[in-house]
Formats: sequence, C-alpha cells, structure tokens
Amino acid sequence: MNPKPSPNYLMSLKSLPFFLAAISMVPAHAAVVLQDSYAAGAAGGAPTDLGGGIFGYEIDVTSSFSAAGRDKLVLVYSGHDGNVAGVPTVTSVTYDGAALTQAVQEPDNLELLTAGIFYLDKVASDGVLRIELASDTTVHYGFGLYAVDGLKPGVQDTGSGRLATELTTTLPVTIGTSEGFFVQEAARNNQSLAGDPGDDYETLYNYSADAYRALSQYQVTSGSGDYVAPINNTGENYRMVVAAGFEAVPEPSSLALMGLGGLLLITRRRRD
Repeated sequence: MNPKPSPNYLMSLKSLPFFLAAISMVPAHAAVVLQDSYAAGAAGGAPTDLGGGIFGYEIDVTSSFSAAGRDKLVLVYSGHDGNVAGVPTVTSVTYDGAALTQAVQEPDNLELLTAGIFYLDKVASDGVLRIELASDTTVHYGFGLYAVDGLKPGVQDTGSGRLATELTTTLPVTIGTSEGFFVQEAARNNQSLAGDPGDDYETLYNYSADAYRALSQYQVTSGSGDYVAPINNTGENYRMVVAAGFEAVPEPSSLALMGLGGLLLITRRRRD
C-alpha cells in the first residue's frame, strides 16, 4: 500500500505553477540582437600623439553610434604598413574610459599586417574610442564596432590564420548555443578581398587604400556549430584573418526547466 503524500508534498505541487511562472520571469535575453554598428578607416598617416609618449587614435563615435546599455561592445581592426617598417600592434583600447579586453590578436606578419578583436561587457556609456599603438609608424587601419544584446560575458571561442607561402589557421570558430554572434576581420597586401555573395555573412566594411585591403564580416548566428566566413581572393599575397564567437545567454525556458528539476528533487526528498 502506497503511503499517503505528506501535506508538504501536496503544497509543493500546488505551488508548482506559481514557481514556474516566477522562474520564467527571470530577466534574460531570448534573442541575440545587433543594435548598432560603426566603421572607420585611418588611411595613410602617422598615428596621433596622444601624450606621454603614446601614439594612436581617438575617434568620437557618439554622433553615429551608440553602445550604452548594451550587453557587449565588440571592436575589430586590422592594419597594414606598405613600407615594411613593422606595423604596430594595438596595445590598449578604451571606450568612454572603460577598458576593452583583447579576445584575439595576430601580431606583425612579415612586417606587413596586424589584426585583432577586443570586447567590453555591460557598456555603461558612450564616448570616445581610444586606440593605443605600440609605435608611431605610419600605417593604414580599419576599425569596426558592434553593439550587441543577448550575449554571455566574455568570449567563448577565437581563431586566427595567416597566409604567406602556406596557410596556418586555428579557424573555424565554434559557437555552442542556438544563437550567437560571429565576427571576422581579414587583411591583405595588394590583392583584393571579397566575401562570398552566396553565404549568410554580412559585410561591415571592405577597405582599399594603397596596398591595404581589409574585409570585416559578421553574422548573428541561428544555430550551434563551426563558423568561418569564406573569402574570395586573387593572387597569393599575404593574408591575415582573426575571428571570434560569442554565445547567447540562457533563455527563460531553459531557466524554467532548471527550476522545475530543482523543485521536483526537493519534493522527492520530502516524500522519502
């Protein structure tokens, strides 16, 4: 004969709909949304003297871009020095004074190219984008900004590749959630860069200045898997690629299932 359920157990069952309703109201983004983007190029010229022996760029983006209140700000960049003097890498990035974290960076490649990706979580306010460089060498640079909601803190995967006589790569990038955000920056010396018109990747910019070529692509992903944006190239000149994958935060339905499992475990223990 089965024992009669305890009053506590019956009360837990009666409370179940209210418990699940409360869990489902936990604030979490159900979708990844690209809220804003921005592209800028610094073509042919020495970086600005920012003071204290620091050189780089300060760009006021507030008239055409906003990331304030967003879950994540992503910066992509690449640079090229056609004089083979050694292209300087990015040493520091701030946005309205808040420091961005480096996700991935490929340093000087055969004294021609550099590329990287930085990010900032929980953006508080808009302001000047400040990019500090390792030297004052005259270079061409391309910069891109993305303001995105619905993403986890940090970066979940990165990859990079460089092509001289042979391609060395850690691509593709893996995104493990049903939604996410993928960014990729490619740079090249002399020869053209172009995305594949038949794929699902969007182009933020495709710069061409003297011998510098830069292609910045992205995608709000709609399935877990491996991502790399195809690039159609001409010739076999130097190429550099960096990419990063950011995953979505758990959806409310996932949190509700976790809460249901915890409640059932508690009520079972009460029965036992």
